[in-house]
Amino acid sequence: MKISIITPVYNGGETIERTIKSVIEQKCDDLEYIIVDGMSTDRTSEVIKRYSHFISCYIREKDEGIYDAINKGISAATGDIVGIINSDDWYEENCIDSIIKCFSTELVDIAYGDFNEIDGCTVEKRRAGDLKRTCLEMTVPHPTMFVKKSIYDSMGCYSTEYRISSDYDFVLRCYMAGLRFKHISHILANFSLGGISSKDLVLCKKETQDILKKHIDDFSLNRCFNEMLDRELVVHGAGFWGKWLVDKLVKLYTDDIVWVDQNCSDEMKETEFGINIRHPDEENGSEKQIIVAIYDDKDVEKMYLSHSKKVISIRQLLDRYMDIVYTSRNSFTD
Repeated sequence: MKISIITPVYNGGETIERTIKSVIEQKCDDLEYIIVDGMSTDRTSEVIKRYSHFISCYIREKDEGIYDAINKGISAATGDIVGIINSDDWYEENCIDSIIKCFSTELVDIAYGDFNEIDGCTVEKRRAGDLKRTCLEMTVPHPTMFVKKSIYDSMGCYSTEYRISSDYDFVLRCYMAGLRFKHISHILANFSLGGISSKDLVLCKKETQDILKKHIDDFSLNRCFNEMLDRELVVHGAGFWGKWLVDKLVKLYTDDIVWVDQNCSDEMKETEFGINIRHPDEENGSEKQIIVAIYDDKDVEKMYLSHSKKVISIRQLLDRYMDIVYTSRNSFTD
């Protein structure tokens, strides 16, 4: 079994030597190492040249960002399995050995493991997330993820539409397609905080939200609506989740919706999805089922419950949606 490892880098002269060593010191008889350098202006190329006899392919040219660089590496890869490790991250000693054992003994398309999160001198052990939650967030740590090359060939590589979260887009595409994932329950890699994903949290959140909206399974979501909701509804919340939910309810389920928000202003009262946004006080007498479309706010739920209202949270809806999607995937390992 041939393993291809790809390291995208731009001005990683201070850290890439550790990354390179962690790759070339792996126990693997057939290892291909590809480095894609987006024309670094620091000492990166000098470091790489010192290890040139261990590097199978060195691509040094302008790129359109990290995912474009990764895609170039995948195109050049000839291995059966592909792993990607950034120039400020590094593998644990027996990482590749664990991957080879996994793919040799399991029916799996994508394997991944746990990791150390490095913040300066602080090291925190992190477990990969619950695969079921992939519908809503990235649960597969990218530095620990290894993918059959044939999956990249069939599913496509990383979209350059996203600057930070294209790895989530790829994982979610694979998850929704029913590919077989396997969690290896020990630490495979070390992830350094300070990259763009941890610096630009606003963009990361926006891209993640755009991706989950793009890949939502309307059939499963409508089943969730039918199981859990009445036909006459009050939706509380006009943030991301409120707008998303009202849009989906109108398209899939019912337009008998009252939409309220505590911060309702004259500007917010403009019609969206054909429904005006009101202040909650205007609906005090309603007996309709209330959906609190604020993901992490239990205070609003408690307020309605204290008035004996029928309340369901967006979290409950999404948890049920994730259960439906998870159980509908007939071919997976976890």
